[in-house]
Amino acid sequence: MSERTVSQQVLDYVLDLDFGKLPERTVKAQEHSVNDMLACMLAATSLDETTPKAAEYAARQTGPCTILYDGKKTSPEMAALANGVLSHAIDFDDSHDALVHPSGVIFPAALAVSEYLGDVSGEEFITALVIGTDLSCRFTQAITVNTQPFGWNHPAITECLGAVYGVAKLMRLDEGEIMDAVAMAMTQFTCSGESLSSKGSVIRTMREGFAAQAVVQSCMMAKLGMHTRFDTPIEGKMGFYTMYTRGNCDLTRITDGLGKRFETDNITYKPWPSCKATHTPIQVLTDIMAKEDLKAEDIKEIHLKLHESAAMALEPFEYKLQPESVAMAKVSMPFVLGTILKYGSLDLGSFTEERLADPDIREQGRKISFEYESSWGKPQAHFADMTVKSSKGEFFRHEESSMGGTGHPLTDAQVKDKFFSCLKFYRMLRNEEQIEKLFGASMNASALKNVKELIDLL
Repeated sequence: MSERTVSQQVLDYVLDLDFGKLPERTVKAQEHSVNDMLACMLAATSLDETTPKAAEYAARQTGPCTILYDGKKTSPEMAALANGVLSHAIDFDDSHDALVHPSGVIFPAALAVSEYLGDVSGEEFITALVIGTDLSCRFTQAITVNTQPFGWNHPAITECLGAVYGVAKLMRLDEGEIMDAVAMAMTQFTCSGESLSSKGSVIRTMREGFAAQAVVQSCMMAKLGMHTRFDTPIEGKMGFYTMYTRGNCDLTRITDGLGKRFETDNITYKPWPSCKATHTPIQVLTDIMAKEDLKAEDIKEIHLKLHESAAMALEPFEYKLQPESVAMAKVSMPFVLGTILKYGSLDLGSFTEERLADPDIREQGRKISFEYESSWGKPQAHFADMTVKSSKGEFFRHEESSMGGTGHPLTDAQVKDKFFSCLKFYRMLRNEEQIEKLFGASMNASALKNVKELIDLL
C-alpha cells in the first residue's frame, strides 16, 4: 500500500483527535487563548474604526448568533465575519514564531458555529480550537520563503486553512464533507500584500473576518452535500503551496509529530498591542533604556539587525514614519519605537489620532536605521540585534525572543491584568464581578457544559 499523502495524514489527524488525547499543557494553552481572544475582541469594540460598520453589515441578516460589538443576533456566517473583524483589529491577539496568529480565524468561526449548533461542550470546543491553532501554525511553518514578494500577506491565509479543519470537526463533518469544506475555503481565502504597504488602509485589521466567514460558509455548504473536494489540496500540483509559495515548502513540518506534539503549546500572548515583528525590538529598547538609565534626549541612533520578514514593519520607511491609520501604526517600527522613546511605554492608549499626528514621535522614529541579516532563517524570524548610540556611550544587545512567548511567559498577574485592561474598553462594559466571572469561565473553557454559557456572560 502506498504511503498516505500529506492531505490524507491531516485528515486522519482531524478525524482521530478527541479531547481525551490532548495533553493538559495543550488544553491550558488553548484556554489561555480563549481568554486572550475574548479580551482583545471586546476591547476592539471601542478601539477600532472598522468594527461598527462590520457589525452593521452583519446585522442585515437574522439568526441565532451573537455579534459581540452590540449583542445583536445574526447568521453564523455573518457573526464569524463581524467577530472575526474584532479578532485582529487591535493587533493584541495571540501569535506564534511561525509568523501567524493562531486563534485569529478559528476562534470567531468556532464561537459562531458553537452558538448555531447549540449543544457544543467545552471539550468539543477546545478540541476544535486546538486543531485550528495547531494546523495554522504547522501550515505556516511549512512555508520556506518570504511570500511578500509574491504579493501575499500570508497569516490570514494559513489561519483560514487551519481553521476550516477545526470548524469541520466541530460540525461533525465526515471525511468527504471535510474535504469538500477545505476545497470551498481554498476557493475563497486570500490576503494581498498591499495590506502592508498602503499607509492609509485598514484592511489588515479586517482580514481575519473575511477568512472566518469563508470557513463557516464552507463548512455549512459542505454539510449540505456539495461534492467539491480536491484530491490533494495541500501538496497537489496546483494545491495550496503551489498557489501561495510557488512550491517553496517543507511538508515534513506539517506531519512531523502530528497528533502527538501540538504547536498550540508554543503560542505567544502579546504584552504590547502591536505587530509581533516589533516586539523583540520593544523588549530590547526598554531593557537598554532601563539598565543604562537612558532618556530619549540621550539617544542619537538606534541601529537594528533583523530577519527579512521585519520589512513589513520598516518599509517603505517614509510611510512607516507617518502612518495614516491606527492599523498601519501598529505595524510601524518607527512609530512604535518612537512612542517608547517619547512616552516610555506602549499600551492600548498609544494608538490614537493625536499620536499619529505627533511630530515628536516621527522625529524619534527617524533615529532608527536597519539592515536584514541574510543568515537568519525563519526560525530566527524574531531575533534582534540592537545598537544604541547615545551621549552615555554605545550599547549592544542580542535578543532571540520577547516577553509573552514560551521562553518568557506572562505571569498569572500579567495575564489577568491584560484581560481586565482590555475589558475597560468593552463598549458594553460589565461590572467587575461580571468580568471576573468571564475571566474564570474563559480560563477554564473545557469545563463548560455548553459553550453558550460563555457567550451568555458577554
